[in-house]
Amino acid sequence: MKDITKFAGLAVHQDTIAAGVADREGGRGRYWGTIPRRVEAVRKLMSPLGRKEPLMVFYEAGPTGYELQRLLARMGIRTALTGASA
Repeated sequence: MKDITKFAGLAVHQDTIAAGVADREGGRGRYWGTIPRRVEAVRKLMSPLGRKEPLMVFYEAGPTGYELQRLLARMGIRTALTGASA
């Protein structure tokens, strides 16, 4: 994980995904926004996040989180599981 310089956390809900981002340097997280839980919205969100530097995305365990993880994996984005079910 030493090559990762940017981290994103995704809170997955039935209809939406809330996103936050933190850089390795400084470590302060910031709210990135809420998007509809749709493939095209996830692709649009991830595009600027991982464009310039290695990215790791943390997602919540559960049926909606696993669906998101599979999409991110197909996009070539590294993921890690978080949450009470982890």
